[in-house]
Amino acid sequence: MIEFEFKIKHQYGLHTRPCNTIVKNILKYDNISVNVTKKETKQTINGRSIISLMCLVLKQDDIIKFTIQDKNLKNEIKLKNELINYLKKGID
Repeated sequence: MIEFEFKIKHQYGLHTRPCNTIVKNILKYDNISVNVTKKETKQTINGRSIISLMCLVLKQDDIIKFTIQDKNLKNEIKLKNELINYLKKGID
C-alpha cells in the first residue's frame, strides 16, 4: 500500500477534465484499488469513479490523500508517479 498527499494549486480546483484524467489513469490498472480522501472533511471515495471524485468538491488549497493498493508494488509505484506528474504539471 502506498499513500501520498497533494495540495491542489489550480485556481479552479479539480473540475471535470482533471477528475476525468485522474480516473482514466487509475482505470488503466484492472485490479488496483485507489481511495481518495479530502483531508479537511475526512470524506473518502473510490478513485475509480469520476462522479465520486467530483462530489468531493475539491478547491484550490484543499489537500487530498491518495491510498493505492495492489498486489503488485510496481503498479502502485507507477500509478503514484503518473498521478503526481499529472497533478504537478498543472491542470488544464
